[in-house]
Amino acid sequence: MRHVKSTLSLLACLVSLESSPLCAQRLPESSQPDTRPVLAAGRIAIETPQSTSQTPSAGTVRQNSKDGLKYVWIPAGTFMMGCSPGDSECDSSEKPAHQVTITEGFWIGQTPVTVGAYRRFASATGQQMPSAPSFNTDWTNDNMPIVDVSWNDSQAYCQWAGGRLPTEAEWEYASRAGSTEARYGPLDDVAWYSSNSGGRTHDVAEKRANGFGLYDTLGNVSQWVNDWYDAHYYQSSPSQDPAGPGSGQYRVLRGGSWVYPPSGVRATDRYYFEPARWIYIGGFRCVGDTTIRATLAEPAQAAAPAQPAPRVETLGTTPQSPSGGTVLQNSKDGLNYVWIPPGSFMMGCSPRDNECFGNEKPSHQVTITKGFLIGQTVVTVGAYQRFASATGRQMPTAPDFNSSWANQNMPIVNINWDDSQAYCQWSGGHLPTEAEWEYAARAGSTQARYGPLNQVAWYWGNNRWGTHDVAQKRANGFGLYDTLGNVWQWVNDWYDANYYQSSPSTDPAGPGSGQFRVLRGGDWFELAKNVRVSTRNYVSPWTRGNLFGVRCVGEANFP
Repeated sequence: MRHVKSTLSLLACLVSLESSPLCAQRLPESSQPDTRPVLAAGRIAIETPQSTSQTPSAGTVRQNSKDGLKYVWIPAGTFMMGCSPGDSECDSSEKPAHQVTITEGFWIGQTPVTVGAYRRFASATGQQMPSAPSFNTDWTNDNMPIVDVSWNDSQAYCQWAGGRLPTEAEWEYASRAGSTEARYGPLDDVAWYSSNSGGRTHDVAEKRANGFGLYDTLGNVSQWVNDWYDAHYYQSSPSQDPAGPGSGQYRVLRGGSWVYPPSGVRATDRYYFEPARWIYIGGFRCVGDTTIRATLAEPAQAAAPAQPAPRVETLGTTPQSPSGGTVLQNSKDGLNYVWIPPGSFMMGCSPRDNECFGNEKPSHQVTITKGFLIGQTVVTVGAYQRFASATGRQMPTAPDFNSSWANQNMPIVNINWDDSQAYCQWSGGHLPTEAEWEYAARAGSTQARYGPLNQVAWYWGNNRWGTHDVAQKRANGFGLYDTLGNVWQWVNDWYDANYYQSSPSTDPAGPGSGQFRVLRGGDWFELAKNVRVSTRNYVSPWTRGNLFGVRCVGEANFP
């Protein structure tokens, strides 16, 4: 790995707290020179990275000039469709669970279609507005989802907007956003349903978004999809881009609504209705591929819809298996930890990522069989000071960009693998394995990054010569911050460049021994091409530098 090694060698010579043979380490893996001009004290001049692909990054948001709504890019990928593991509320139409591959990325509405957007359609086409419900008399609230529309109405709108209705597979893939559970978070955090709706729909985007940045995929309104309904379709569904039966009597609705009980507000629940009839719980969202691109443009810079504060509880007071995305506070270090459910993912080089190194290949399926808690952020200066005070361990030397450790919200740096493991053990946990780290960092994304780089990471193209306060960039689908950039993160594994060629498919723990330990995620000083979810860096476990930080993991009973 050329740049990662050359940058770390340079910085270790400059900032390591102890003499390090890193300065005299082996040659980089590539002989291609680093062309960035080196300035005083080894600093590197910042240049604007150039875009290398026309394919948007996962989570990219564009505004449709026809309906005024925002659409989110969903990358191609593979997922398990149908009844979620451990979900006892599935009916037979949701079974068997089966692997589905979506071979082409697509745009999908960030929210269900709103009253205001549907009014544009009606005005432009002469279509009559549906009858307004009692909770939105005369359609006075433009931000509520449109309801009481038929499948035919919904398809006509999507065609006018430049797209179409999603297939069931596209809808569920986008709704899950990498989650393997029945819901992508605690129900009250993510959905309006019978117990919290007050008997009405609510403005879109008031609940927490999923991993792709979509709102109201569960609850608020049931959403028409393109497919005809067949209760037995999953028994013979194609494994690639299933489009549903060729004909039928009913069309499918997904996601549940404001009147549904919890059992109906799940990512896999399938409802059906006659396509020509209006249904009072019925709304929809549209998708598009190349045909919708002409109407999509960069939205004006604006604040993202406010998301509710996550529910924070004290570790040790919750059930043994929290819901995915549940946030718990550790009383020892004061940090928040997020519950990551078990699941399967493709580990290693992401599809169409031409910047991967040999040690990231081959890409291979890995199953994490047990859920775990992981730090919502990397360990902060303030949390590490708690550890030092409690154990008598000396604080590392402060870097010049955080003199005397004045800023407690910045990540701790200048720690080695031993320091990191000691901290995690003191806090009640341990360092994550590489597999746990990448599974949590991807949060369902199959791309090299879970969003546009400037939105999710601090790296050499946007930093100010140092780390930044944690949680300033966009969180990933599990609600984790700074999984990319800011600081490299120590993981438990020994390094082996060829490990992926024979890695176990279940809970891989890395080689049994080695010379180097692995770090993941990139840092504030790193080139864009190395700030990717599959990048593997490695140094001797005793090496310290102002690029190295940590986040910990723990079990459900983590104190």
